[in-house]
Amino acid sequence: MKNGKKLILLILLNIIAIPVIVKFSYALNNDITSSTYEIKNNKIYAIPTTYNYRVEELLSNISSDKEIKVYNSNDEELKLGDNVYNGCKVNVNSNSYEIVVMGDVTGDGLIEIGDISRLYNHFRGTKTFDGIDLEAGKLTDNNEITIGDISKLYNYYRGKKPFSNFNQNMIDVDNIVSEANDYYLSGNNKLGTNVINELNVEHEDNDQVVVTRKGKVEVAIKKEDKCYRKSALSNEVKVLDSEYCEYDINRYASNNGRLHVSGSKLLNEFNEEFLMVGVNHATLVGTQRTPIPAECHSYKTFNTLNTWGVNGIRIFIGGGFWDHEDELYTEHMNALKLAISNAIANDMYVILNWNPGGYDYGAPKEEEAIYFFNDISSIYGNNPYILYEIWNEAESNYSWDDIKAYARNIIPVIRNNAPDAIVLVASPQWDKRLDMVVESPLDIDNIMYTHHTYTGDVQENHFKYLEQAIEANLPVFETEWSAVNGGTPTGDYIDEAQAVAYAKVLNKYNISNMMFCLDTGWWSYNFMNISSRPMWDESLPDNRLREVAKFLKRIIRHDYSASNFLMIENSNTSIDGLYYRSNEYREKILSVSFKNDKNVPSEAIVQWDLSKSQDNTIVGYLVPSSKEDMYDLVIGADGHVNLPANSECLFKGLTNVESYDFTNVKSNMIFNMSQMFAANNKIKNIDLSNIVSKKVSYLYATFSGDTALESVDFSGWNAKIIGHGMLSTFYNCENLKSLDLTGLNVESISNFSGTFYGNKNLESLDISTWKPNKITKMENTFSGDTKLGYIDLSNFTTFGEGYSITGIFGSGNGELRVKTGNEDFKNKLIEIYPNYTIE
Repeated sequence: MKNGKKLILLILLNIIAIPVIVKFSYALNNDITSSTYEIKNNKIYAIPTTYNYRVEELLSNISSDKEIKVYNSNDEELKLGDNVYNGCKVNVNSNSYEIVVMGDVTGDGLIEIGDISRLYNHFRGTKTFDGIDLEAGKLTDNNEITIGDISKLYNYYRGKKPFSNFNQNMIDVDNIVSEANDYYLSGNNKLGTNVINELNVEHEDNDQVVVTRKGKVEVAIKKEDKCYRKSALSNEVKVLDSEYCEYDINRYASNNGRLHVSGSKLLNEFNEEFLMVGVNHATLVGTQRTPIPAECHSYKTFNTLNTWGVNGIRIFIGGGFWDHEDELYTEHMNALKLAISNAIANDMYVILNWNPGGYDYGAPKEEEAIYFFNDISSIYGNNPYILYEIWNEAESNYSWDDIKAYARNIIPVIRNNAPDAIVLVASPQWDKRLDMVVESPLDIDNIMYTHHTYTGDVQENHFKYLEQAIEANLPVFETEWSAVNGGTPTGDYIDEAQAVAYAKVLNKYNISNMMFCLDTGWWSYNFMNISSRPMWDESLPDNRLREVAKFLKRIIRHDYSASNFLMIENSNTSIDGLYYRSNEYREKILSVSFKNDKNVPSEAIVQWDLSKSQDNTIVGYLVPSSKEDMYDLVIGADGHVNLPANSECLFKGLTNVESYDFTNVKSNMIFNMSQMFAANNKIKNIDLSNIVSKKVSYLYATFSGDTALESVDFSGWNAKIIGHGMLSTFYNCENLKSLDLTGLNVESISNFSGTFYGNKNLESLDISTWKPNKITKMENTFSGDTKLGYIDLSNFTTFGEGYSITGIFGSGNGELRVKTGNEDFKNKLIEIYPNYTIE
């Protein structure tokens, strides 16, 4: 089709208004029911409510007193998280129902431009189709494909007008909107209350209709544990996740209008205190380190976040990539404008975050900042939904006076075009030192000061500075925070206990905040891991989300439930630390066990609160053991005990412990096990098969000095060890007899110095799967391992320039056969150890 015809078609599609009639049935053969989908002729007509239709969504909208199973077109059973597409089947008892996913005429489970094209070609008669695909294309009440069907599908794809997704025979949305607005104008409305009984509409007893402000979010309907909200911005009815219903009603942009700052508070246009809770969007353009698909800032992705309850998006604008004289400037600006429009169309506020040097930070680039902020503010004028953050994370070499001088130059540029816009000003030293701001704040109205926190490595001062700002009545916006460590995160984990504590602080003081980060591909705390699966899923399903995103969903609905995390003194290498590791007790502990019971028996000689949140969700106590003057350490909770993400030194120095029982332990967050069992002189066997976590990254000196240790069970492990994580891991474990370490991925390790040093009774070592990428040191790696007869190092193939293997096998006494995979490495070993068999 030529361009002119395409344009005519798009115009035609946008102006045609065809009413959509959706019919519903409730039972067929008395074995399956639905109040959402039409069921007839052994077909289920499923109307999409997300953009990748999944098994759990289908099952949530049908019910039966018999077992329901879902199969694809090849009769393979689908699991939760699998996509459902046109032609899949539902089997109930002996009956089979074919699934018609409305609009999915290409049969891939997605509603994309290809579906529109195929529907249009069928309408023109150039490429026709039939069967189940034809059924999926009949979106209006016609027996044939019409231009109305094409228009319906096109508008759905663009996000302008979704399919209806609840029973209109029970609730007439448009009528409710009209009645609710009349009710509001009558002066009887109390905002945020259920007024269904006062409205002249049909409803069932469990239906709820909450009315908000005229011309804002027009109506919110709660029905059968689902929420439906019709927005004045997009004229769209959205289905919200049921757990966000309670917090939905008044949080969105269209219901709050223009924001402003008064004292320390962020207020809406009705002078009510407002809380913005959102996410950072860090990779808008393809010039970043890892190109991210445009779907990350698509309408559909933002729509998903909107249904969670997200009401703000912070968009990264890397100053290093925004030279206005560069030919790419226009391309970048167009991408930014698209992201802004997608966010606002989804009822969100937008923070435009200027990062002067791109991902390298750097100098303020004031000239470029002035150009950009003048350009963007002249485009959007006094748009009430846009906030301006003028400098992201000023480095420590810039003083507060430098930041103030910069702000005084940039803010007037913005205010010239957007006089009522809120401007966010950086605080010194990477947005940490609010205390410096308190001493000398800017004398400018309608501004807030930014603060950033990463709870995985938070220091006490971070909390202190924030509290000082709050006490000084300083307006603070937490534009960036996460539940992991800052800098360069090293694993898909969160320090949940610390994060929950911080989230409580933000909620207590009603501090607006943005979680980092939706889309950064080079960090490990982005919401969805796309490094191995590059396809972005705009529906953000739980089975694709990292822990950080799941945590944000909890925080949005104010779920601060205790997580039973054991306390740890972060990075503490002293053995005189935790209560049970004090000089008074650590040498008298015979065993350590974890129980699903926190009742302390009467014979306990001492007890402690061992929960990281210090709320007694975990208790520890000592009871007399079988040996005189010795004790058993018991750690109990109602439910499993979660080991800390950073378990460094957790049991270090328990010199007489003889057994560990990890039966009631969860460890899916643990990443650091450095020195965890160091100096356990009496332990013979440690079973770590229940401490299985792919996030474990550090095993530095984990068993160092465990002179009685004979075996460690790593069965079931699949962990990627990084950095210096294998230095001295089994140092001086002189009675260790066998090790199977094939469950460890050491590709990122370059230094193996002392890993197996002093293991003089080690007879069997399986590291045949180890494939390090670049080895720089193997000093004393196997020194003193006199009983080890064979070592397979055939996958140790890549070595750095000038690599060192000093003392790798110690003095070279005894007999040893070594299998190598690198010729230079082989020759060096032959030269140093002529008595060994080097292959």
